[in-house]
Amino acid sequence: VQYDNHYTNTKYCLCQMLREQLESPQGRLLHAAQSSREICEAFGLGAFYEETTQELDAQRAKLSARTSEETGEPAEDTSGVIKMAVKFDRRAYPAQITPKMCLLEWCRREKLAQPVYETVQRPLDRLFSSIVTVAEQKYQSTLWDKSKKLAEQAAAIVCLRSQGLPEGRLGEESPSLHKRKREAPDQDPGGPRAQELAQPGELCKKPFVALGSGEESPLEGW
Repeated sequence: VQYDNHYTNTKYCLCQMLREQLESPQGRLLHAAQSSREICEAFGLGAFYEETTQELDAQRAKLSARTSEETGEPAEDTSGVIKMAVKFDRRAYPAQITPKMCLLEWCRREKLAQPVYETVQRPLDRLFSSIVTVAEQKYQSTLWDKSKKLAEQAAAIVCLRSQGLPEGRLGEESPSLHKRKREAPDQDPGGPRAQELAQPGELCKKPFVALGSGEESPLEGW
C-alpha cells in the first residue's frame, strides 16, 4: 500500500506465503479480495489503508500543483529565484555560441554588471545546480546536471527565456546573433577592415565580408 503496488501482485505473494492457511477464514477472505483495500481488511489493516492512501493522495495533489515545471513556464519561488525545468543540449547550438555567451553579450549591451554564477554539488549523486544573478535577479533550472558547466548554461537559458531573449539555438532568428558586418561600397574587399574579426563583446555576432557582386558571405572557418 505504501508503494502503490498492484493488488494482484500483493495477493499472489501473500497466497504463496500462506500456503496451507488459505483454507482458514482469513485465507478465504484474502482469496476473495479484489483490491488492496479488501486485502488490508482481511488482515485487520483497514485503518492503515485509509491513513496511507490519504497521505499518498496529498502527495499527488502537491506534485500536480507544480504546473510551472510541467509547462516550462518561469515561476518565482518564495526565495525570489525564477526557476524553469530546462537543460542545456550542446547539439542544439552552433559550435561557437552558447547561452552563457549570449547572456554576457546582452549584459554588456545593456550596460549591466557581468552575470554571476553560484554553483553547488549535491553529495548524494554528485550532480550540479547553478544560480545566475543578473541585475539583482536570480535564475535557476530545477533540473540538476552532471557538470558545473552544464548547470551554468542551464541557468543562463532560464534567464534568457524569462526575459524573452535569444539564446543562440540553431535556426533561431535574431539580429543580435546573426548581424552582418556591412562595408562601404567603395571599400576594398581584401582590405584590413574586411578581414577584421569580431571585437570583444560581439561574441554572438557572425562577421561577413562584402563580395564584388554586392552579395555578402560569412568568413570561412568562423
